[in-house]
Amino acid sequence: MLLGLAAGLTLASPAAMAQVPVIPEIAAALAVHDRVTLIVTLEPPAAGADLRQAIRDRQQALIDAIGPDIAVDTRYAMVPVLAVQATAAGLAALQAHPLVVSIAPNRLFGQFNSPAAGELALAPRPIDPARAAGLPTGTLEARPPRQGDGRAAAPLARPAAPTTATRLAQPENLRTIGAPAVWDAGHNGAGQFVAVLDNGVETSHPAFAGKTMVEACFSQSDPANRVFSLCPGRVVAAEGPGAASACPDTTLTDTCDHGTHVAGIATGNAPAAGVYGVAPQADVIAIQVFTRYWHPRRQTWALGAFTTDYLAGLDHVADLAQANPGRIASANMSLGGGEFDNFCDTAAVDAADPGVIAARMLVNQLRDLGISTVIAAGNDGLRGRLASPACVTPAVSVAATNAQDTYSVNADTNLAAFPLVFVAAPGDLILSSITRGRYDRYSGTSMAAPMVAGALAVLHQAYPGRQAFDYETALARGGKSLVLDGRFRLPRLDLPVSDAILAGNVSGGSLTQPYQPNSPVSYIQYPARGNEGWSWYKRQLYVP
Repeated sequence: MLLGLAAGLTLASPAAMAQVPVIPEIAAALAVHDRVTLIVTLEPPAAGADLRQAIRDRQQALIDAIGPDIAVDTRYAMVPVLAVQATAAGLAALQAHPLVVSIAPNRLFGQFNSPAAGELALAPRPIDPARAAGLPTGTLEARPPRQGDGRAAAPLARPAAPTTATRLAQPENLRTIGAPAVWDAGHNGAGQFVAVLDNGVETSHPAFAGKTMVEACFSQSDPANRVFSLCPGRVVAAEGPGAASACPDTTLTDTCDHGTHVAGIATGNAPAAGVYGVAPQADVIAIQVFTRYWHPRRQTWALGAFTTDYLAGLDHVADLAQANPGRIASANMSLGGGEFDNFCDTAAVDAADPGVIAARMLVNQLRDLGISTVIAAGNDGLRGRLASPACVTPAVSVAATNAQDTYSVNADTNLAAFPLVFVAAPGDLILSSITRGRYDRYSGTSMAAPMVAGALAVLHQAYPGRQAFDYETALARGGKSLVLDGRFRLPRLDLPVSDAILAGNVSGGSLTQPYQPNSPVSYIQYPARGNEGWSWYKRQLYVP
C-alpha cells in the first residue's frame, strides 16, 4: 500500500475536504500516475418511478460538471456510483462537488488464502467505451451451455431431485445441516437462482446438467502492465453463454477450480457421483469477476477481483432481479481481504475504506429486491475480526465449522460473535465439482458461504414472497447455537429448523426484546438502500 501525501498535489478547500475526505494512498498514487482509478458514490436521487434513469441523470450531471479531468471507467445501473479515472485536478473537483458522498480507491481482493497486490488497483487502465457507457444487461432465459473453450456443449437432462433414497449417501456436511430432511418435503430450490460471483464456472460440468446457467463477466485488461481479462476475447465486460467460463490457465498459482466448486456446493446435482449441493434443483447465475495479473511481491501469476468488477457483478444481479422479481434468492461472494473488528461501513470505519459505502448500497439494493448477499468471512485465523466486504452491515457473513461443530482448522476460519459473523456453516473438506468434470474436497469459508446461499434458495422456493429480512432471520433464529473457540457465540446453519420457522411451526428466538447491551438481541439500524438520504428501517437479529 502506498502511504503519505503526494508532493505538489492540488487538493480541495478545507471545507470540501471535511465533506469528502480521501485516504492518503489516493494522493500517494497520484504522485506516481497522472490518473488513478476511483470509486465515486453520489447522493442518491429521491425514490421514484424511474430510479434507473434518475441514477443515470445524476451520474451524467457529475461527468458534465467535472469535464476532462475524469474519464468514466464503469457506469453502474442500479446505484448512484461511478468508477472513474481522475487526475489530481479531477480528484479536487470531485471532493468539492455537492453530489459526491465518498471517494474510494479501487482495491484488489483475492480468493481466500490467496493474498492480492493492492498497489495495482489504483493504476489507470485502458478505457473500454462500451463499459463506460453502461454495463451489459442479461436475461434469466435458458440458453445453450458452452465448454470452457467456447464450443457449444451438448445439453444434459436435469437429474431428479434427491430424496430419502439417497439420504444416507449424502456427504456429511449436508447431513449436518439437515438438507436431506427438507428435500424430502420437496424443498430443493427449484425455480430459484443462486448468483455466484467468482472466477468462473464450468457450466458444462455434469453437476449442473439441465440447469439454466446465466453467465456474465467483468474483468480488467492492461496487457502492458501484465493485467489480463478472464472474459472471452479478453474484453472487460460480457454477457451470455460462455461469458463466465472457468479460468483456463493452469500456470496460475490460484486455483481456477474455485468458482466451479462454490457453485456445486450451492446447487450441484450429480447423482452418478453422489455429489449434491444444498439446493440441488436451483439454477445458477455465474458471474466471473476475477482478473489475471502478475503479482509483484510473489513474482508469479495470480488472480484478483477488483472492487470495480465485483460491484459490477452485484449491479448485474440487481438488474436481473428487477426484471425477474422473486427468481433470485442469493448472491455468493467467496472473496475478500483486510481485517475489521466491527462493521466496516459505520461512520467510525468509513474513513479508512470508503469503498464499502458503494458495496453497502448494492447489498442493500439487493435486499430491497429480496436477495441476500452471502460473503465468506475469510481464512486468516482472525479472532473477533473478519474480512471486507463480509464486514458490510447488511451482508450475511459466514464462518466455517467442521463435522464436530467446532471451528475448522483446515479452513483457518475468521471468527467473531454474532452478528458481526452472521452464521456458521460446514466448510471443512467439502466435496464438490471442479473443472474438467471432476470432483474434489476443499476447505474454507469459501465453501461455507455457498452452503448458506444454497439454503436461502431452498427457503425462497418453499416460502416465496417474503422479504430478505425474513429468510435471513430464519437462518439466525433456526441455527444451532455454538460457542466457537470458547468465546464466540453464533448460529450454525440448521436448515430444517429455519424451514419450520418460516412455516410457522416453531417460533425460534424472540425478536421482541428491546435493545440492551449484551442482551440476546442485537439492534442494528442502517439505510434500506445504503445511504442516509433514503428510507431507514431497523434490523433485529436473534442471538441463540
